[in-house]
Amino acid sequence: MPTILIVDDDPSLRSALGTILQQAGFSIDIANDGALALASVHAKAPDIIVSDNMMPVMGGIELWRSLATHPVYSRIPFLLLSAIDMFPSDVRPTAFLRKPYSPTKLLALMADWTHH
Repeated sequence: MPTILIVDDDPSLRSALGTILQQAGFSIDIANDGALALASVHAKAPDIIVSDNMMPVMGGIELWRSLATHPVYSRIPFLLLSAIDMFPSDVRPTAFLRKPYSPTKLLALMADWTHH
């Protein structure tokens, strides 16, 4: 069962996302911000990272940048969720979904990344 690391500072959004993914058969790990997510990835690399963009301590873009240059972690599919869709040109997560996102689109991405 693939493990997805959910990174979001909003407990209700984290819970809703976790429910959608668990019902689809994924195992879930949770981090409240990018710094905790980075520590979690180093402890046990997930199969996929789904991260909010705007968070205290370390946001999604900073998390992506921290992982993007690592030889192993840069291969982990990274889905960035955000209410805004303007990012610096060097920010290229595997995928982006604008909030509010469609659970159908979310699950389609997860299926693409886990059924190769």
